[in-house]
Amino acid sequence: FTDLYDAVVDHGRRGDFAAAYTLITTEGSRFPDDASTVLYVRSCMAERVGKRTEALASLSEALDQGHWYGERLLRNSPSWQSLQGDPAFEQLAARSLALCEAALPELAPLVVQPEGTPPPNGWSTLLTLHGNGGNPRLSLAGWRPAAHGWLLAAFHSSQAFSDQQFVWNDQAQARADVLNQFAALRAAHPLHERRVVVGGFFAGAGTALQLALAGALDGDGV
Repeated sequence: FTDLYDAVVDHGRRGDFAAAYTLITTEGSRFPDDASTVLYVRSCMAERVGKRTEALASLSEALDQGHWYGERLLRNSPSWQSLQGDPAFEQLAARSLALCEAALPELAPLVVQPEGTPPPNGWSTLLTLHGNGGNPRLSLAGWRPAAHGWLLAAFHSSQAFSDQQFVWNDQAQARADVLNQFAALRAAHPLHERRVVVGGFFAGAGTALQLALAGALDGDGV
């Protein structure tokens, strides 16, 4: 999917939106796990080439599948600027925001616990923070080889672009998100009091460093 996405973006950077639209339309369905991004990009490229009906239909299809896009993306996406105020778009935007509002309170880390019985002092734990525009699913896949028998928890930012894209831009909110999820993780799993390492990617790395240097998380390192 990364190869497809990069190819579509490359067409867009060169101003060949028709090629980008054709590529994402013909190849996007091969990646059902990334349908939220596929349908967003397809909607954007359709609007760029003057296919407003298709642009709105792609957004509607995404919502019908349970995907959603947050206020930041709905209002700031360059490709959707021409849709602002369009009655059909505004109706879809309202649906999207309602789905977003319902989903965010339920955000939780993805956890992989090692097989077997926990050690007497609890599991050593690797906490990971996705990059901006990422999500815990991607984080979990990327960090899994590093766990080596530790409990692995991929944390979730509540600052949403979409149901698959989250950011850590507001550090006060980021700190609250991480600490709340860490408290819930401790309540649900036997964790070693000190054997905790925090890992992060891009903006997630900056957030991890800030939490560690401020002493917000007791642990061994970053």
